[in-house]
Amino acid sequence: MDQDSKQNSEIKDDCLQGDELGILAVPTKALVEIGAAAALNCHTCLHHLIPAALNNGILAEEVSAALAVAGEIRTRAAAVTDSLGATLVNRNERHPNGNIPDEICG
Repeated sequence: MDQDSKQNSEIKDDCLQGDELGILAVPTKALVEIGAAAALNCHTCLHHLIPAALNNGILAEEVSAALAVAGEIRTRAAAVTDSLGATLVNRNERHPNGNIPDEICG
């Protein structure tokens, strides 16, 4: 087994499993996992995923790029959430019984 195959095998063993993810190349899947974990603020996931990626041949620059994308998503999502909150407060949205309107929470 060549070094690249060995590294890909080790990464695959370390990462989440799922048939629907089989189409992604192993390094791509690892970077997606890191980005998703960072976007969701999953510290436990990052403690596992980042060292595994770095130990298996993914470049630090690639991991940093995935983290940067996640940070941008978090920033934009937070801004939208803050705006929604302010809009609802300014409209003084209330349900007749004092609860959150059903259309907001589903």
